[in-house]
Amino acid sequence: FTPEARQQLLNHRWPGNVRELKNVVERSVYRWDVEEPIGEIVLDPFASPYRPAARAPAAPAPQQTEGHPAEAQPADPHGTVTANDSATANGSSGSTTGASPSSVPEPAPVSLPMDLKEAVKTQEIAWLSEALAAANYNQRRAAELLSLTYHQLRGYIKKYQLLDRDSDD
Repeated sequence: FTPEARQQLLNHRWPGNVRELKNVVERSVYRWDVEEPIGEIVLDPFASPYRPAARAPAAPAPQQTEGHPAEAQPADPHGTVTANDSATANGSSGSTTGASPSSVPEPAPVSLPMDLKEAVKTQEIAWLSEALAAANYNQRRAAELLSLTYHQLRGYIKKYQLLDRDSDD
């Protein structure tokens, strides 16, 4: 491996396990045809020049890339990451390519160990309560605010017994 490729391997966050590292190294060796040290690391196993581009949000392009010059650059069709992109590859960048400012915010830092089911329940209840309050307890409007159907919202309300009258059913 070239020094840049080694640094890229060291800088990657490795959200998977050792098997992910093994697969990345094997894939890079397999794709490297030259008798020189490997200089290109392929982190995305599904990278393809034939993959359709992600749909752009309806907002105008200048608003999306304002203040984010890196987002204006075209994506690498091979899904490879160079040493210069290692900060983005290891997740230290605050945004994802093509994400609009109105996207879902990044999650708050997590304190491990944690009870995932309880954390999800608490977060869902908070979002449901906030949407219901914002919609003045109009359940159809609250469902729209959460991009749910009316029946999905009703299911959550019953699941968490958010309204007093639903607990009597």
